[in-house]
Amino acid sequence: MGDGQSIHIWDDPWLPRPNSFQPFIRRDGAPTLVRELLLPELSWNSDFIAQWFEPEDVALILSIPLNQRSIPSASNPSPIVETWKRIWNAGIPGKVKVHMWKVCASILPTVAQLRTKRIWITDGCVFCNDGDESIHHVSRDCSFVHAMLRKVPSLSSVISSSSDYQASMLDWLSHSMQTISSELFDFLLYLLWAVWKERNQRVWNGKNLDLEQLFFQAASSFSLFTSLHPGRSPKIKRASAPLGASSDRNFVSYLLVIEALPGKAACAWAVEFNQSPNIFESDCLQLVNSLKSEEEDHSMIGRVVDDILVHLTSIPSSFFQHVYKESNLEAHKLAKLALYSNVFANWKGSIPSTIRSLVASYCNTSSH
Repeated sequence: MGDGQSIHIWDDPWLPRPNSFQPFIRRDGAPTLVRELLLPELSWNSDFIAQWFEPEDVALILSIPLNQRSIPSASNPSPIVETWKRIWNAGIPGKVKVHMWKVCASILPTVAQLRTKRIWITDGCVFCNDGDESIHHVSRDCSFVHAMLRKVPSLSSVISSSSDYQASMLDWLSHSMQTISSELFDFLLYLLWAVWKERNQRVWNGKNLDLEQLFFQAASSFSLFTSLHPGRSPKIKRASAPLGASSDRNFVSYLLVIEALPGKAACAWAVEFNQSPNIFESDCLQLVNSLKSEEEDHSMIGRVVDDILVHLTSIPSSFFQHVYKESNLEAHKLAKLALYSNVFANWKGSIPSTIRSLVASYCNTSSH
């Protein structure tokens, strides 16, 4: 069954396209079985495929790597198809999913891809200045990408496995999907998109963030998105419980640090402008509990907690209290504005016009 003998092109879900998983347009006389699209050595007959399918479908079909274990069959759906389903159902913004589709379909406009269209721009990778900027390079193999992923220790297995899947990004993602937690897989996709977004900023706008800034921005925006869209990441089967558990703990710790840092920044601002007393509200319960505890916090947010406690000694009668996320929506909106609008606002006195209505709505709500 693994040679495509029983796969019906127009009836079975075999193509990596969300919802239908089938080609768009059927032409008169078109082939009906996947095996008709294969050459004797079990590779795609690209010229024949181009005769019968739309260009978008051609790209998707040719993006499916073929070998004895991954040729789709009706009784045993291709792991590649399962990976596509997982990507399209991931708890990430739609633009990130589209980006990953372009990566896996080999249509991302990298330098190498543009060269095939006879469009010439400066050669080389903008991150490492080493080698050609291919899709595989900028999406996985670049040393900058590796450094980005190493910011999350739980992704080390993903980096080490990349050399085993040189021919296919989709195979690599399929392997990664099975070895890390569901939420961590979503974050992996998000980081890869963030690298490409940064690449475009450097190439077309002459702007750049360093590695630390880019990771913090990506982690913050991902955390904000998941908090505003809870429960969107589907659960997948993990390769082993210990690895999955460890990945979850490390990743959750990173998100806690991201949530705790605004509290530190707020305290630093109060100290700088000698503002007291203050009631700092946070929906990060672990942060609030750690600040109230007399025991030393040895978790990843411990250093942030220590810094906040030092600041609090300089602003008398100031303390943190926990509020539920539903009561803190204005803060999330403000954070979202800061992340996605590139607006930088640091003020004392008159509120900047860009956020005046948002702050006013919070003050009106809090007065009741």
